[in-house]
Amino acid sequence: MLGGPINPAEKKALLIALIPCLLFIAFLTVLRGAISRTERRVPSRRPVPTATPNRFYVEEPVVADLYGKPTVVPVAFSAINFRTRSYGPYKQADGKSIDLHLEDGEYRLVERDYSTWFSLKDLYYADVTGDGNEEAIAMLSHVSCDAVGSCDGGTYLFYIYGVRNGKLRTLWQYETGANAYGCGLKSLTVNGKQFVLELFGRCPKEGTNRSTEEKFIVQDLTFMLFEFDGRRFVRHSIEFVPTAARSVRNYTPNVQIYPSPSLPQNELKKGPTTVAF
Repeated sequence: MLGGPINPAEKKALLIALIPCLLFIAFLTVLRGAISRTERRVPSRRPVPTATPNRFYVEEPVVADLYGKPTVVPVAFSAINFRTRSYGPYKQADGKSIDLHLEDGEYRLVERDYSTWFSLKDLYYADVTGDGNEEAIAMLSHVSCDAVGSCDGGTYLFYIYGVRNGKLRTLWQYETGANAYGCGLKSLTVNGKQFVLELFGRCPKEGTNRSTEEKFIVQDLTFMLFEFDGRRFVRHSIEFVPTAARSVRNYTPNVQIYPSPSLPQNELKKGPTTVAF
């Protein structure tokens, strides 16, 4: 009867009817929370900034990465001290010629209005003539400064030597430009009888070719391919690559020496053929 006491049977029926409603409400509450959490985890569509690449091309692995630390000087060069010896006459920018004789890897000359010094930076061994014997590649740096202490950032000199009848023989020499004024060395890659010089700036010939008026600011790149033709090293090609101007102050060049395919496999060294100083 309406408004009267609820008997047990009616009470039981009412509870049975309420249970599905309560379960449905609970289900909606759980579903809403899951949707809310999912919405909060949706990643932002804003673009993620990426680092600006600092190389213009992808390089192959260098010998140092492939084989580890160096070591052994070829027997033919074991008695030669490249740190203390004469590299022959060197003609300076002012026309004067000096005997470029290193003592303990250094040569210094101080004049009234300028100073200049040479240092043996690295020594590499590789078969660059294809005769099955390794040649020595001496890499020297040359820095010049004026009377007020303004320096040119340095050039690099390369000397390639072979040994014939126990005597050292000069096969090739080359000097890059200075970093401050263009044609400074970016990299050297040696692979068999071919080697590539990569220089800062447009460098149609040996030496400096200034590409901008501001010191140490250089634009463009030059790639020179040299190869031993059986008698001497000749330049096979030259390529200029346009690039934006950039600072090359304090730049350290990259040198890559690959094992020569002309050497027997059991004679290849475990490492870049370089001598550390």
